[in-house]
Amino acid sequence: MRIVIGCLVATLVAVPSAQQPQPVFRARVDLVTVDVAVVNNEGRPVTGLAPGDFTVVAGDRQRRVVSADFVSVGAAARTAPVPLASRPAAPTSNSRAAAGRSFLLVVDVEHISAGGGRGVLRTVSDYLDRLNPEDRAGVVVFPYATPRVDLTTNRKMVKEAAGRIVGSSLRNQSGTMTVGEAAAVEQMDQHALDDYLQRVNLVTGSCTVTSDVIEPEVAARIDPTATSCLMKMQPAASFIMDNERRRSRDLLDTLGALSAAMSSIEGPKAIVLISEGMVVDRNLLADLQKFSDAAERSRVMFYALNLAGALSDVGSRYNMTTAHVLDQKVLFDGMSLTAVAGRGEAFMVSGTPLGALARIDAEMSGYYLLSFERDGEDRDGNRQKIDVRVNWPGATLRARKDFTINPPAPELKPPADLKGAIGQVLRWPVSTTDLGVDLDTYLAPGLEGRDELKTIIAASLASAGRPLAAIGYEVVDTAGKVIADGFEAEGLATERLSGDRQLYLSAVKIPDGEYRLKFAAISADGRRGSVEHEFIVAAPRAGGVRMSDVFLGEVSGKGFLPTPWVLPGTAALPITVEILGDSPEALTGAVVTLELARPANAPLARLPLSQKEVNDPRRRLASATLAIGALPAGEYTITAVLRTADGSSLQRTRLFTKR
Repeated sequence: MRIVIGCLVATLVAVPSAQQPQPVFRARVDLVTVDVAVVNNEGRPVTGLAPGDFTVVAGDRQRRVVSADFVSVGAAARTAPVPLASRPAAPTSNSRAAAGRSFLLVVDVEHISAGGGRGVLRTVSDYLDRLNPEDRAGVVVFPYATPRVDLTTNRKMVKEAAGRIVGSSLRNQSGTMTVGEAAAVEQMDQHALDDYLQRVNLVTGSCTVTSDVIEPEVAARIDPTATSCLMKMQPAASFIMDNERRRSRDLLDTLGALSAAMSSIEGPKAIVLISEGMVVDRNLLADLQKFSDAAERSRVMFYALNLAGALSDVGSRYNMTTAHVLDQKVLFDGMSLTAVAGRGEAFMVSGTPLGALARIDAEMSGYYLLSFERDGEDRDGNRQKIDVRVNWPGATLRARKDFTINPPAPELKPPADLKGAIGQVLRWPVSTTDLGVDLDTYLAPGLEGRDELKTIIAASLASAGRPLAAIGYEVVDTAGKVIADGFEAEGLATERLSGDRQLYLSAVKIPDGEYRLKFAAISADGRRGSVEHEFIVAAPRAGGVRMSDVFLGEVSGKGFLPTPWVLPGTAALPITVEILGDSPEALTGAVVTLELARPANAPLARLPLSQKEVNDPRRRLASATLAIGALPAGEYTITAVLRTADGSSLQRTRLFTKR
């Protein structure tokens, strides 16, 4: 649904102030920078280290450490984030650095026992309240990708999503070999085979295992022609292990892709895997290396919470104690190897995960960026081994095992299946940043019903003049249910904005409530961009009069265009507010005043707005143009205050950033 909103008539002049100087950062091309964590025995970062405290051997050659810069995230004043309902309406962007740390929870439900994991997930989500207000958390379920919450400071959304996640694994419900048993039998461990046969009440050496005891597809792999029981069962064990490797390969691919997607995020960032374990053996070393490469390039840390089950299993008709011992070793070892590859640690959780969470929290509060000299043998794009050591008593150092100098940028090309590609970007729990996207929503009252509201979606895309190939969006409620969605490719229409950007506008009707809007776009040259935006739909009224949000925008030959983005250097900012009466008489005596202020401060300027009737006697527009060229850079709020003849009032506030 395309929209255009009317003309602008008034002017508001604001108070000038001096422009603050911006810091300038310079980089040297002859240096290589790697990230390392140095923690004490409590897991807290060791501060105050100098370049001379570190030793770096890269590519089998010792390097001179030039600098050791500590990156800190303060832990003071950890209070709950401001609820969405208490914040002014504001745009969201995928191209602006977010403060704080980022924690992405990946829950491997296919490797958590059916119905299990609730207690751990509840503790994890409750722990989020202890984080800094600016810290962001997100959650995604592997392999189903739902429920999903993009990285956000909204703890409520993450908690509600985590509360709906539960394990789905039905492993160990039949007589089939467990992962630990299969790993041992595949390696021709006779003792492990004997233990397996005994627990399913078979005579050792008989190998008369039929499909009424184990799953038919596993039984079909038993080799009846082999000369020994161990050789007969080994192909069945390999079949089980190959299935586990396939699942682990998919998980490593997902973790690597998530790491790559987090590359544009500033500050400390971590992926936390919650699972009962994964298989990583010599057959998966190449896949593990790919994940390690992605984590290193993005400076993502990886932690794993291994949900260790009881050694006895009252839900099984078999004696599982020995099998569980083997399982814990194989599955925890896999998570540990992955954690080492991601410069993190794996924790075995047999009760509450609070200790592990506190350790992760502490370790993520600071790390070092070490810069060391390149030499003539270093080549861009080459992968090299690195060994970092620290001279500090009792310290634990977490460092990458490999590094790449100036890795090549991935090749971009338009996808053949645009709708499928948009769907994939929408399902990703991290914003995609190849294409800049600024997103906002505006609420406007409708004429059809007493409290009808339209939600206007406004997306500004930094396509550098290139056409867009496709866009898509989803609106979901707090329970994760899709309320509205859209996809456009062929015939996609946009408006040209200042700064060589394109504007996409659409309107949807959704009921009152709190929502998340995920928006994705693909440009004609294959660049992808996505961002998630939180907003509230509500229909406040003052007597018989309703008021829209404060619309910000710019003027084109087609009139006023609502936009989410204020172009750097903008001197004049058009503003429009719509008021709607239940009847024309309800608007008699209604006054709209516009206030410009710094957030949480007294207004810098205040102006009554003139009103213009548009299309219907029940509908009026109050418009202004803010002269913001002399304002210092920073955040500002614009508040429209409506007062009716009977003394009722309401207001709408919107935040914008002057650059």
